[in-house]
Amino acid sequence: PVMAKLQLDDVVGTVAVHGVPGAWGVIAVALFARPHCQSDLRGLFFGGGQEALRLLGVQVIGLLALIAFTAVATYVTVVAIDLVFGFRS
Repeated sequence: PVMAKLQLDDVVGTVAVHGVPGAWGVIAVALFARPHCQSDLRGLFFGGGQEALRLLGVQVIGLLALIAFTAVATYVTVVAIDLVFGFRS
């Protein structure tokens, strides 16, 4: 419904399959990190306190950077394809 309302065409459901779960995975690191997971950090649900909040902030900034990069790369690609081959009207 959101994609239709925004008039976006996602024929194979990539946003639903990769975008939303990927974003959740990035955020979940700050929530569920445990000391045995590659570092000594603890997530918010495991008593991480201020360090966990900082990790959450870092993860959100990283997620926003990924979204911005993806949007710019997609726009450049679509414009290039439209200039070279053209899209159906």
